[in-house]
Amino acid sequence: MSNTPKFKHPIYDQQERRVKLCNDMYNGYDTAKEYLVQTPNENADDFKVRVELATYNNIFERIITSQVGQVYRKQIIFDDVPEAYIDWLEDIKFEQRLADATTRADIDGKGLLMIDMPVDGGDPYLISIKRESLLNWRIENGVFTMAVILEYYEEREDFEIKYLPQYRVLKEDGNIDIWREINGAFAVFDTITTSYDFIPLYLFDFGDVPPMYNIAVMSKNMFNCSTMTDNAIRKATDPSLLTVGLGLDSNSNLKLGVNATINTDNPEARVEWIELNGASIPIAKEDLRDQLRAIAERALQLDQVGVDQNKTATQVNRENAESNARLSDMSSIMEYGANDVYAGLVRMKYNTEATGKIVFARDFKDEGIANQFVSQMTQLWVAGAIPHKILLETLVEKEQLVIDDIDEAIRMANEEGVPNEEITDDQPFNKPASK
Repeated sequence: MSNTPKFKHPIYDQQERRVKLCNDMYNGYDTAKEYLVQTPNENADDFKVRVELATYNNIFERIITSQVGQVYRKQIIFDDVPEAYIDWLEDIKFEQRLADATTRADIDGKGLLMIDMPVDGGDPYLISIKRESLLNWRIENGVFTMAVILEYYEEREDFEIKYLPQYRVLKEDGNIDIWREINGAFAVFDTITTSYDFIPLYLFDFGDVPPMYNIAVMSKNMFNCSTMTDNAIRKATDPSLLTVGLGLDSNSNLKLGVNATINTDNPEARVEWIELNGASIPIAKEDLRDQLRAIAERALQLDQVGVDQNKTATQVNRENAESNARLSDMSSIMEYGANDVYAGLVRMKYNTEATGKIVFARDFKDEGIANQFVSQMTQLWVAGAIPHKILLETLVEKEQLVIDDIDEAIRMANEEGVPNEEITDDQPFNKPASK
């Protein structure tokens, strides 16, 4: 038996490398650059230059942002939730915390929200917990019965600031032990007694293996490929100096400035600039394009919201079917967890059971519209091919207009009309279409 809070759950150990890769590719260049690999024929100086000049195309982050944005494209619904609760949930940024947890779940495979309260009293609030911070846990019937969270406390001395680790152990009775390593041994530094009898930690589980892990691996490979291609292009456009008969051995380096001169008594000596032909560059570029297409296909083209105007609605729906199923799964998981978090918040603040429920939107259809769609629909109405109501219903469905009551909108338009001087042959928007 281990008597240290540093013990890691077996699933944590199994997935730590994958979770780290996903986070590093999501966070951008500074963390992604550690995955650049030095090739066998590349010396240390050249590799260092390549890393410093690298530009990282963060497709991974764009895909995550696109997915989460579509889940929260419409506001969540507070169904029969008391108005006072809604105001309070808005104050503690309930929906934003859920969106943050969705992002973490999409990156890490598991999103975590914890409800906390001030030690000296006050309203509960929400804290996002990264998967990497949850070292160990026990779950029974979908509820945490033990959790160990790695966190850091601040220690100051004059101008020096240190951040030292401590371990927050959440216990089944709701109480909390804070463990610290003191003089080489772990001990309970502090115990917090709470007024509730459960662990207010909530898991949004997208899987042990991060769902976007394959995309992270592909992004890493493409980053390596793109930097080597960029390096090849740079070298191909940078002429090299060739010297023959100057008495230099193969290990000598010769660098000349613009105004430098070379003198030699050897009549056979020659100095000339040569350029690489860059024959492999088109091949490398095509390989990069192939990798980018593969990533887009694996990501279900979620970063390409909207469609080509030449595609039919049937084609678009078929292409988006799998992505919509994925988004629906994400939304269902988040909705289930959101209601648990809501119930926990109400228990901690009001010591009562929650009423009403949280509902997530399931409308992920993004059929897209052609650039001329609105004008074409209007022309059909003007030509008498479709009624006014059909025009407005279509525009509302395509999210080009927001109208709660279409019949009322038509009535008001007919009453208000348009001043005669503003009505033209190509703009009869407020007069009935001729048959």
